This record gives sequence, C-alpha cells and structure tokens, in this order.
Amino acid sequence: MENLCLVNKKTVSANRELKQAQKSAKRYYEEGYLARILARLARKNHKLPRAKVRKFTKLEKVLFQEYKLSSRTVGIETTAFNREELIALCKKTELRGQSGNGFLTYKKLERFTAKNGVLLINGVECDPGLVQDAWIYQNYLEQVEQGAKLVMHAMGITKAVLATKEPLQKKKSAALTQVKVIDRFPMGYENALIKEVLAIDILEGKHPVDYGILVMNIQTVFAIGQIASDETVAHERYITVANISKAKTIVTKVALGDSISDIAKFFFTEEEKKGKQIYVGSGAMNVHRAKKDEKVADETFYIAIGNAPDYENSSKCKGCGACSRNCPAGVNVHKLVKAAENGSINTSVAKANCADLCINCGACTYGCAAGKDVRKVVKCAQKI
Repeated sequence: MENLCLVNKKTVSANRELKQAQKSAKRYYEEGYLARILARLARKNHKLPRAKVRKFTKLEKVLFQEYKLSSRTVGIETTAFNREELIALCKKTELRGQSGNGFLTYKKLERFTAKNGVLLINGVECDPGLVQDAWIYQNYLEQVEQGAKLVMHAMGITKAVLATKEPLQKKKSAALTQVKVIDRFPMGYENALIKEVLAIDILEGKHPVDYGILVMNIQTVFAIGQIASDETVAHERYITVANISKAKTIVTKVALGDSISDIAKFFFTEEEKKGKQIYVGSGAMNVHRAKKDEKVADETFYIAIGNAPDYENSSKCKGCGACSRNCPAGVNVHKLVKAAENGSINTSVAKANCADLCINCGACTYGCAAGKDVRKVVKCAQKI
C-alpha cells in the first residue's frame, strides 16, 4: 500500500493553525540551557540529520481522551524474569515493538546476547504527527522505569538510557539516564539515535545488537512491565488521533482489531469530518486512506482526518537540492528526480544514487520546494 505524507511545506504554509503549532513546537523543544548545550556539543562531535520537520500540535501538555479501554489500568509488576522467561512471555503474548514496524519483540530479545550491554529506550518520536510517546514519558515514567528494570535484569544489561526530545523531568530515575536530544527529523531512526546518544556508528550490514545495544521504543518497555501483570495488555496500545487542519491531537488507547471508522466516529463530529478523509498509518509521514472495514493493526499508531495531500507531481524539479540535504540515509534524491523527469532512470542510476538506502521517512517529500511526492520517485527507483 502506497505511503503518503499527510503534510508538506505547502500544506503548512496554507494553514494558520499548523504554522502556529510548528512555531510553538520550536520554542517548546529548543527552550532551555540544557537543550542549547546538547545541540552545541552534538554539532561539534558529528553530523546531524538536517531535516527540520516540526511537530504540528501543541505540546506543553499532551491531552488524553478515553475510548473503550482507556479507563483500565494495570499495576506495576515487580517480579523478576530471567532471559528465557522474558523471551517466552513476549513470544506467548506476541508483543510487538511499538515504533511502527510491528516487529516481534521476542525475536529482538533472542538476538541480543551481549554481556553488560546497553538498553537504549527510544522516546524521541520523530514523526511530526505523533504524541503518544511524549504522553507516556510525561505521565508514566515510573512504569517505564519498572519495565526497563525487568529487561535489564533478564538480559544482563547494566546501563539504560532513555532518549527524548521532551523537556527532561525533574524527578531523577535510579535505573534510567535521561537524555534530551535536539529536534531534528528523523532523530528517532535507530542508527541516528545511537550515534547521537552513544556516539557509535552502526556500520552497513550490522545491527545495534551486534554492538551490545538493545533499542526498544518507550511504549514497548512500558508494555513489558504491564504484560508481566496482565498478558492481555500486549494487544492494546496508545495511539495519536488527529484533526490535521486544526492542528489538534490527542492520545487514546485502542486494541488490535478495533474499527478505524468507529474510532474516527467517536472522536470527531460529523461537521469536523465533512469533506475530509480518514487516514491511518504509523505516523503523519506514513499514512494511507483508510479502507471501509479497516481495523487497528500492528503498524497502526496514527489515525487522522484531513484533506488529501496536494502534490504537484507535474511540476519540474527546482534544483534546490533540499530533498538530498534532508535525507538522513544518504540517498541522492534530487538526481533520481532529475533522472525520472528525463526518462533516464534505470538500474545503474538507481544504484549509483543509493536508492536502496531509503528508509521511507518522507523528509524529501515534506521539504520539496516544487511540492512533488519525491518519496514515490525514490520508491520506484528502489523497485528498479
């Protein structure tokens, strides 16, 4: 199914609420002495992702609204598991990573065999539409810490780092080192986050576990602490529900198999939905138009109503190079676009310009000065 960016620079420029929300997000993330120091140190040490795709929602206090499962809470589990028991629990419950790819957690745990390794908890949430990880960090840090302790004990991990773009909580955690990263997109991409936080380059063909690093999404760690008390929680998750045109987002809790249309009907009035479409996906930069009977699936973390993306694919590339500069994976995007316009794209051109490295983040489409769906060109080059 084709991925769409629900917003791009053109969308933001034409919408007052979105522009104001992005300005507010910039102040929210960059405010404070610590953020400036971290940014300065990071620029000295290594090259950062260049894309600046700001959140388009108010962030000071992320709002939660109940749906079917929202009022049900699970206590903090204190039982310790060994490696085999934790893997068996995750396998039995079919717990999946909560970062959007739906990867089975037990398989990641099985691959991690390092002694005295590092648990890197990814709470960065780089997609500009998502807010559920920020909400979990703001409200459930204690439960996240308990989940981290379970993982650390079972896997023989001696150090845990929680990375977030949020202002750091004043409450200190004995188990977790909290680190604030700068607001760049997509900083939540595993390899970029590892480089930023741990100053380690993951070489091509290698994985974080090969370096003794276990990367887990903040909601996954939270869920591990929960399923230790109630296994049914593994099929529930916190997601973001959004009205794009109003820059309005909330967090709610849903279960796998819940109806997308029912969720949209619950949260939005008929007047709000008038003339709009329902979109669903892993984030605002990776959505598709919801099918009639679509259900919440493993990759569902974002449900929104909005207008169809207004791409100008017939426009000629302006040659600004923003797509290539913003690409965190090193794809020569502008050269692929030029080749596509000239009808000269082929296997050798795709390979020479690193189309295979695309991580499908959508930064190129978001920042295209011509308003083109640039990612679609790169994906076509990948298939070639």
